[in-house]
This record gives sequence, C-alpha cells and structure tokens, in this order.
Amino acid sequence: MAWRDYIPGAVPQDNINTRGHLLDDNTKNKRAARRAALRTGRVNLFELHPGNKRILPIKQHLREKIPLRPVHGRPWYKTYRIKEEIDGRTRVLHASHRKLNKLANQISGKPIDYAILQMKFSEKRISAQVQRLLEETKQKAKEQDMNLDQLVVSQAWVGKGPKSPKKIDIRARGKFGVIRKSRSTMTIRLGRGLTEEQKVVKKAQRALDKVKIAEPVREETRVRFSRSQWAW
Repeated sequence: MAWRDYIPGAVPQDNINTRGHLLDDNTKNKRAARRAALRTGRVNLFELHPGNKRILPIKQHLREKIPLRPVHGRPWYKTYRIKEEIDGRTRVLHASHRKLNKLANQISGKPIDYAILQMKFSEKRISAQVQRLLEETKQKAKEQDMNLDQLVVSQAWVGKGPKSPKKIDIRARGKFGVIRKSRSTMTIRLGRGLTEEQKVVKKAQRALDKVKIAEPVREETRVRFSRSQWAW
C-alpha cells in the first residue's frame, strides 16, 4: 500500500511504525504472530527483555528457572516486575518500645505463617496488633504476586512514637508527679527465605559436612617448613 492510496482513519495504528511509514505485509504478519504468541505465553526467549522477568536479579532468575510472565500489549520498560521485599508498619501503638521489641525479636527470621501463629497464641496485650500487621503485609505481598511459600520476616524493628500528654500524679504531703505514657511503632520487612523442605536439606548437608572420614594423604607434594624428628 502506497501513501497515495492512504485514507486518513482507514489504516489501523498497528500498521504504521514509529517513523510514520506504512508496514509491508511481511512485517504485519510477524507482528500479528508475535501478539498471538504473547497471548498464549509462548514467546521467543531472545525477544524478551530482563524487565519481563519475575525477579529483579537476572542471575538468580536464570539459576532458579522461574517462568517468565510477559504482559500483552505493554513494552518491556513498562512491564511489572515482582518485588523481592515488602514493608509494613503499624499505627502508633499505646505500648512501650521495650515491650514491643520483645515481640519483634520473637517473629524476626520466622516464616510469615509461623509468625502469625506465634502472635495468635501470645498472651501479650499488644500481640493482636502485631498479628494484624503481619496479616495485612502478607495480603499486600500476595497482591504483588510474591511467593508466599518462601516469605519470611527478614527484619522487624521498633521505633518510639510521640509522647502522650502530661498527667498529674497526686502524691502525699502536697507533692505531685508527672505521668507520661510511652508510645511506639513497629515496622516489618518480608523477604524471600528458605522453605521448610530446603531448611531440612540444608541442616542435613551441614551435618554431613561436619563428618570427617579417613582420606588418602598426598605424598607427592613438596615438604615445606620441615622440622627435626624430635622437638625437645
């Protein structure tokens, strides 16, 4: 089709390249086949950009052989990439930062489901708020298409909140004191960790590495720092 036969509005936008030139039939067929392959998920590996991969580190993506998820109709630089970490924070809690820090140490490094279970059966008054924080952050990670099986509480820290208004503490003999109750906040960070099966395999491999067996000694090597037979 030549430009002299072009009628404004009669040619689809897909048949015009970025320079404003009309595409030939061969190029149009290639683009149609590429769009059909994207719909079915069968695409050429060499046509994908690292931005289309599920996880940011390319080496880790290739090592773990995670399936690609290209998005139809979106260029590679606008393709959504799954996050590796996600944060969650509570509101200002009416609790001491020292007491809240004990709960942070209890859930730090634990899988997300195990941490929720710990807060569910905890007798601390503030544990219900921490459980709610864990559940909300887990739901947020699920919406970001993160792998929930490998999700662990990688970090958990506590910060001081604003001080409460002053209250007068009436004492004997005309004396008084000032009461200021402390407030605090908690922030957690969920990241990728090892599953229970991977932990068992890693623990067994560590135990095997500690086992020392008799091995033949190489005698053809050169003797260095030789000493006399008797050391006295």
